[in-house]
Amino acid sequence: MGKINTWSKESRIIATLAVFAIAIGTVWFLRGVLGPLVMAALFAFVLNPAVEFLERKTKLKHGGAVAVIYFAALLLVSAVPAILTPVMINQIQDLELDLAGLVELYETNLDAPYVIGNWIFTPGQFLPDLPAVSTDLFTPLAEATLKAVEI
Repeated sequence: MGKINTWSKESRIIATLAVFAIAIGTVWFLRGVLGPLVMAALFAFVLNPAVEFLERKTKLKHGGAVAVIYFAALLLVSAVPAILTPVMINQIQDLELDLAGLVELYETNLDAPYVIGNWIFTPGQFLPDLPAVSTDLFTPLAEATLKAVEI
């Protein structure tokens, strides 16, 4: 029998590091494609039980069952935003009206004098000006929300 070649410890470490470097480089090079591939794999994984059920209960072949289930899923995914968008717009408009009423109530009570014992004070002495606070608070929040929706 011949002699078995074994790698030295240093050679194995260098080879392992080279394989890891190539793997990381490949992932980095394909990073733009990996997101959609992962989404497609998850989509297929989630819909596979429905495809198998349809195959068992009907005489459809696998390709036909996949087409039916994927078309139904596409309809569902596109219908949900179409149904929810008007509801969300109405709720946002109602919230805007409620907030406007609250700001008006706040501003009217801000200058009203209150008497406690011998002291007279107005809340405006202690509380901030709400329009300035709301602008400072809600403008960055709205911008961040819009950036999140754009993605």
